[in-house]
Amino acid sequence: MIWITEETPFMNKSVPGQQRFVFPNDEMSAFAQALVDKLEEVREMCRSHGLNFQYDRDQYITAIRSYKSKRG
Repeated sequence: MIWITEETPFMNKSVPGQQRFVFPNDEMSAFAQALVDKLEEVREMCRSHGLNFQYDRDQYITAIRSYKSKRG
């Protein structure tokens, strides 16, 4: 995946920064799985405090699998 920004993504705008970032497929997949794991932690934390945290875990998992299958 290639991400191209119009501006530098850094807080200090005077620092010259690259505006083109390349993320390998395995890193994207690992990040997506880590996100699902963290969302599970948040959901459990909310549940333990009687709060309702809604997100469709199966939808995220399906999207990750779809991404992986398209990328090989």
